[in-house]
Amino acid sequence: MFFRTAADDRPYHLGPFPLEALPRGEDIRQQETTAAPATPESQPQGPLGRAARTYRDLYSALAEGQVAAKRAPIPDDPARRAVDIKGYAYFMNAAQVGICRHGEEYAVVVLVEAERVPEPGNAARAWVEPAVGEVIDMRAAEIAVCVARHIRQLGFPARAHVAGNSQVDRERLAVLAGLALREGEALKNPFIDGRFALAAVTTTYELATDKPLAREALKAKGLRYWLGINGAMSGRERMRSTSVSTSGMPNSRARRAASSRSRSQMATTSLSGERWKPGGNFWRMVCSMMLGPANPERASGSAILMSPSMARLADTPPYTGSVITEI
Repeated sequence: MFFRTAADDRPYHLGPFPLEALPRGEDIRQQETTAAPATPESQPQGPLGRAARTYRDLYSALAEGQVAAKRAPIPDDPARRAVDIKGYAYFMNAAQVGICRHGEEYAVVVLVEAERVPEPGNAARAWVEPAVGEVIDMRAAEIAVCVARHIRQLGFPARAHVAGNSQVDRERLAVLAGLALREGEALKNPFIDGRFALAAVTTTYELATDKPLAREALKAKGLRYWLGINGAMSGRERMRSTSVSTSGMPNSRARRAASSRSRSQMATTSLSGERWKPGGNFWRMVCSMMLGPANPERASGSAILMSPSMARLADTPPYTGSVITEI
């Protein structure tokens, strides 16, 4: 006998967190006009941190690129376009995605959550813990660069803004896109207590935007959250997935998603036809960085991307089929 849950019917472009249920408020927008810019980055610590910085810089060099000469057939509805772009980023294991205006352009903001570090007493902790920030910066850069390239393939200018190569205040954009609020000098996310990294893509491609969060959104972890909202990851599930495992397994939603998708190759998600993608598992990521090729664009099999095989996910993949190459 088969049982269905609300998670089975959750649209993929909404992501694992119930951002759509958070209260929104326009007053934050005015406050952001006077917010101080983000502080400069520090030097990487340890061999893993330096390796992650090297890979991040390889991606940041690809922040800009040539726009396709001919525009692909795209939906006219900005909301449908936003579904495509958000779904694309979530396919690549972004934790949260928001969209806001940036002057005359639009900004797609990507948030990547830090993976759990080894427990105290584990010999790997001293090696991994100092590199957490560098690793999530690298992952955010990878996603943003690929999203920007995808938009350029549709025929619209797009630029990725990542740590070390950014022309925008990514923290400010995260607030305007409804992903975070300021608490003193720090950014606070309603659902993520630990560290996270931000990257952004600016583009002229018109997209439906998200409103900033209201201040009361920081109280989102109530009873409804612990029971589960709209099929998103519940507080109970999240606590289990981030606290006990000692094997470096990704969160439980990622494990479910991995079991319900098939691998496919998509030219639109590649960099020069191949894209380095170590996957969601933190330890596989470490091994790929330390032992893999120096050039992420030339990594063997790197164009493989997780794509939906279930009917409920098939509504979300990019509408712009003309830029997909049949394998």
